[in-house]
Amino acid sequence: MSVVPSESPLPSLSRRAMFGNAVSCRVATDRAGAFAAMLCALHCAFLPFLFAFIPGLSIGLLGSSLFEMAFTVVASAVAIASLALGWRKHRLLDAWQRLVPGLGLLWVGAFLPWAHDHAIIHALTMASGGGLIAAAHWRNLHLTRKHLAN
Repeated sequence: MSVVPSESPLPSLSRRAMFGNAVSCRVATDRAGAFAAMLCALHCAFLPFLFAFIPGLSIGLLGSSLFEMAFTVVASAVAIASLALGWRKHRLLDAWQRLVPGLGLLWVGAFLPWAHDHAIIHALTMASGGGLIAAAHWRNLHLTRKHLAN
């Protein structure tokens, strides 16, 4: 005779019920990361032009080294977390092959003085790094959706 009743009045505690809709969380993380990376790339590509052509705007915060360093750290953390969540589903390294060089370029442009102090090198490394990070997020989103569809 079993001690546990066959029909329990309590709802089942499935993994999905405990952790919510984890799929939409991963998709939202990838979308947010891709959006932030694209903003980063646009910021890095067009900020030198804004400095040259619109000196009256008060964009000191967006052009400060502290803002760029903080944004680089946050963008890196979001990207790594997002791609790690996606990788747990699809187990493919395609997105990581875009992310690693993108983070490398971003960190070179933000933290190494020889790149950060040279306007052209800084703009190129930051914009291309942000573009690669955005591409990594989009690829991860595509791979996750493709995996879930199968």
